[in-house]
Amino acid sequence: MNRYGEFAGLGVGLVILMIVLYVGFLALLIWVGYLIQRTAVKNGMLRAMQESGMTFAPRPGPPYPGGGYPGGQPPHPGQPPAPPQGPGNPPPSTD
Repeated sequence: MNRYGEFAGLGVGLVILMIVLYVGFLALLIWVGYLIQRTAVKNGMLRAMQESGMTFAPRPGPPYPGGGYPGGQPPHPGQPPAPPQGPGNPPPSTD
């Protein structure tokens, strides 16, 4: 005597389908979170390097903005630019 008829495997099939959907949804959430964090870290690193004057490799052309050494800071907006240092201009005194 068959009490379940045609729908005997429906319960097992739905359980398997729900497990597959759950694992897929979890994997999608982890992947999207990874992409967001990777982008945030990359943008943060690039912004920190830009603000400090550092670059990945030495660039051709004028020196870094802030005295010619890596990591030098350019003057703040509103401050007069520092005079260029050279044989004719001694460095400013710190007295």
